[in-house]
Parts: sequence; C-alpha cells; structure tokens
Amino acid sequence: MIDLDIDGEYGLQSDKMQIILGKHSTRERGGEQVHTLNNKSYHKSIKSALTIYARKKLKDGGEITNFEELVKAQTIINETLEGIESELKKANEQFLKEK
Repeated sequence: MIDLDIDGEYGLQSDKMQIILGKHSTRERGGEQVHTLNNKSYHKSIKSALTIYARKKLKDGGEITNFEELVKAQTIINETLEGIESELKKANEQFLKEK
C-alpha cells in the first residue's frame, strides 16, 4: 500500500484497486491523531494522479495575475514532479537490481 507525501499539502495513498490523491488532514479519533486525505480523487495510475495533482496545485496556487506568476507556479510544480520521477526511477532500478 502507498502512503506518500508529495509536497506537505498533497499526498498519495492506495488500496488494492486504485491510487488516491488528496490534501493532507489530521483528526482525532479515540484520543489519537489520525492522518487522512480530504478532497480525494481516485486514479488507476500514479501518472494519472500526478497529472491531476499538477492541475489542482495550479488552480489552488493563489491569485495568478500575470504570465510571470503563472510560469513561476508551473516551474515549482514541475520541480516537484521531477523529484518524484527521480525517486520512482531510483526505486525501479533498485527493484531490478534485487531481482
């Protein structure tokens, strides 16, 4: 099962059938703090989930009033996605080495 933080605001989880993208949230249950995701969307692949993540981050990025701000916001999103891609590539290489 997957339970990953993307950027401190959004995370990915999984069950047996799908990848779940949502905003991090904590709540108290039985006297304990429980981590959950709100505003969930369900996906068949990590690629699909990350595509939607990029769209949501751009829409939730505050007021963008000119192209310079738009490019800056998109650059930050792209850097986050590149970091995730790099980590996935390393994990895949390690997996293939261990086979």
